[in-house]
Amino acid sequence: MTIQQFTLAGAVVIGLSIRALAMSSSSAIADESTEKVKGVCIANAIMTFSKNVIELNRREGPNLPSVAVVLERRRLAETFCLQHAGCVVADQPSQDALGLEFEACLRDEEAKRWKATKPAR
Repeated sequence: MTIQQFTLAGAVVIGLSIRALAMSSSSAIADESTEKVKGVCIANAIMTFSKNVIELNRREGPNLPSVAVVLERRRLAETFCLQHAGCVVADQPSQDALGLEFEACLRDEEAKRWKATKPAR
């Protein structure tokens, strides 16, 4: 191999390395951007859900919940979980992923609610 061939081969390798690095950097930036968008989306869903639950609790007061209030609380959780699941799987077009995330969220919200209402021992 001549010096010119060696230099050309080195330049090609360096050029490919720089291109791969640039592509991985742009991919990392895109991944980071996607994660930020997901985070903002989830934060908005949580804030909306929290505001709605606080308002429901304020209207309910210290009374035992009526059937209408229980249903409204459930609908709030369903709406939140659908928004949350949509945020989490936004980059996955699969309805299966959306359904699984939605179901997991509903289970988590129900567990939190039962834990919060369970009497202390």
